[in-house]
Amino acid sequence: MGRRERPLSFSDYERALMSTTPLDVIREIEEQTPRERSGGRRRRPYPTGRELAEAIVEVSQAYNGHPDDFPQAVIEYLEGEGFDTRHVTVKRIWRIYESLVRRRVMADRLGVVQEAGPAGA
Repeated sequence: MGRRERPLSFSDYERALMSTTPLDVIREIEEQTPRERSGGRRRRPYPTGRELAEAIVEVSQAYNGHPDDFPQAVIEYLEGEGFDTRHVTVKRIWRIYESLVRRRVMADRLGVVQEAGPAGA
């Protein structure tokens, strides 16, 4: 019974291929070969809080509609930028909008943020 040779690892195969095949031919083959995707389609990223805040500022500068439709405009903007918006909620959009107005990062163009009244009122 003969001794089993260990299977070639990718690096061994690659070294053997590189020693016998010109580099320009290998590059040409790699360019023509479609890349294998792992696990199906590529997932788009979820927007971070900062990216959501930037989108709110951008949309609010050009938005002229009713405040009720503002969150949908923000979601459409984010989708246009390539984000996955499944977990972006209306409540999160309004919370960040209010925070930006209260920190004076942007003006309340929609007129929806109320000033804080006296304590206990």
